Amino acid sequence: MADPLLRVENLVRRFGGVIATDHVSLDVAQGELHAIIGPNGAGKTTLISQLTGHLTPDSGSIYLGGRDISHLAAYRRSALGLARSFQITSLLLDFTVAATPSRSGVMRARKAVCARRRRRPWSGWVWLTAPARWCPD
Repeated sequence: MADPLLRVENLVRRFGGVIATDHVSLDVAQGELHAIIGPNGAGKTTLISQLTGHLTPDSGSIYLGGRDISHLAAYRRSALGLARSFQITSLLLDFTVAATPSRSGVMRARKAVCARRRRRPWSGWVWLTAPARWCPD
């Protein structure tokens, strides 16, 4: 059996005395879909934020394609193709549900990568998507 595309090992994140993720481990093979479900406060958003680099885990490891990405910034994970969407429903009203993450992600990821290449600060959220290979003038 091939190595998983995404592997999470013993991920822990605490906020003071509250344990948001408690030794979470999972493997996701290429082409698989997984759902993360649970009640409010169960740590779903904390887990996704750790996977995408918006929060740093207190301990544990995250591997993408066999590479340890546990300490990479969100924009670097974006360049590797790790995708995330946010629960904001009014950003792109003219796009279909399927088109919203891909189009907005490409625009924001490119903007962040291009700003970094030009050594300019960029303070917006990065919608993670496929590698950005193009920068506008």
